[in-house]
Amino acid sequence: MGFYEFIFAGFIGAAVALYFWMMKDGPTPTASQINSYESYLASNTPSYAAANCIICCERMSTVMFIPCRHQGLCKECSREYLQHGDKCPFCRRKIEECKESL
Repeated sequence: MGFYEFIFAGFIGAAVALYFWMMKDGPTPTASQINSYESYLASNTPSYAAANCIICCERMSTVMFIPCRHQGLCKECSREYLQHGDKCPFCRRKIEECKESL
């Protein structure tokens, strides 16, 4: 096997390994599948609003970050947190809006 064939074989092997690594969790879901799954979770998952704030651990988490919909901070801690950054503490996605629940 020549040098170029060796390099080509290594490239093909790496590409195949990358493909299988990317597909290990299955194919990428479609938008309708994601919406269907989100509605399923909303109706079958207990509300996390009763959980304590992840920062102060004293007050209930009442603030939801939009668009990621993560919830885990109380009103006071979310105000303080947003003064120092604009990314969700859970997924690091840019926070566009905060909604307060009960």
